[in-house]
Amino acid sequence: MNDALDANRRLSTLDRPISPPLTRPLTRTGNDSLSALEAGKEEVDDPLERISAHLHKFTPDRAATPPVAGGSCLIPFDAWKSLYTRNCHASGNHFVIHQHDHPIAGPHYDLRLQFSASSSVSWSVMYGLPGDPNSRRLNRNATETRVHALWNHLIETASEKTGSMIIWDTGVYEVLPDRTKVSNTGPETDDSDQDPEMHSGSGLDSSALPENEKLRNAFQNSKIHLRLHGTRLPKNYTIFLRRDKTDFRSAPTAASLLQKPRKRRRRRVAKAEPRSTSSSESDRETAGPADTQSPGSGKRGRQTDTGTEGEHEHSDAEGGDTDVDFQIRLNNAYPGAVNDIGSIHQRRWFIMLDRAGSGFVPEKASHSKTDLLGKKRWIRGIDKQTGARTGFDPFYVRGPEVERSVVTGRRGPDVVRDEGVQGFVPRKGWTPVLI
Repeated sequence: MNDALDANRRLSTLDRPISPPLTRPLTRTGNDSLSALEAGKEEVDDPLERISAHLHKFTPDRAATPPVAGGSCLIPFDAWKSLYTRNCHASGNHFVIHQHDHPIAGPHYDLRLQFSASSSVSWSVMYGLPGDPNSRRLNRNATETRVHALWNHLIETASEKTGSMIIWDTGVYEVLPDRTKVSNTGPETDDSDQDPEMHSGSGLDSSALPENEKLRNAFQNSKIHLRLHGTRLPKNYTIFLRRDKTDFRSAPTAASLLQKPRKRRRRRVAKAEPRSTSSSESDRETAGPADTQSPGSGKRGRQTDTGTEGEHEHSDAEGGDTDVDFQIRLNNAYPGAVNDIGSIHQRRWFIMLDRAGSGFVPEKASHSKTDLLGKKRWIRGIDKQTGARTGFDPFYVRGPEVERSVVTGRRGPDVVRDEGVQGFVPRKGWTPVLI
């Protein structure tokens, strides 16, 4: 009876004055959506089976699906599942980059690296990973967020409170030896004045430690030399992760979390105009890094890369059970994850493209060209043994309206539609870094 009723509903769209009929799927409610699982409100015995069964409904015809940025094809669905299964152990080195379009924090990209059988350390990067060796924004701010459960690497979902999330890339990581020269200016070190041959080797560490143990050691040293073997990222894509040495924050204690926040005294302003108390303006005041627009001014504020978007991640998950919320903030770990790596919420790091390690070389002096800032240009190199070109063509992260999942081929708005989300309003003002 129910099947006949559903069939009649679908056929009734043919009576509408629209040609062709609407193709939007029926709204999915209840436990079919992954948003409750991602928010910690649903428990399952086999997350891979639960999540893959849901995402398989949206797996497209590979031949008819447009390639993701850079011309890469989607990862085969069974290969994606196998990649996760092969790393479900104490020495796994799985990684994922989530594109998260949050209604308050705005679009950002979460880099998560597995460090144990159950957990991964996470950074939030507002503009995504750098892909142009000659970009003016070679350095990107990265902010530590909560430690996540490993199964969260599989999530691709949407909800009204947390926005859309897609798997921008996934694969395994490799921790390379740290051979960089540390500048006195701190973690924002430009590698342009370093010997490119310093990073041009195979990147193999003589240590017999598994990759996740190397990650633990590098994390404690506040310097991570990382190569990501993903689906869409170019071959030998290599970055530096360095902690901001001017950020002295420490892990919270139970006593500090129970203290009431101190009220800041506001300076009195003569003839102050009354402020609007609308919810939309309140969101803008606490939103963080993205562009803001003053009410009635018609002008946008300056866009900054502060990395504070991680404060709002999983806000609905932390807003339910008070005891669970307290434990999450105390341990900096979501349920199912264990923070035994020493991650501290909102601690600042910097990400920089390792140009030499990624296969680029400085242009020779006889052909040297400089950019607008007078810096020498980096070009793709040549492998001396094979004669093949190293490096890659520049790529740029263009945001939720353009970027597609490497698993399902969907964009952020597609996931919102497929999950039947109503009322999600994306934050405006985010612009990609294209120079």
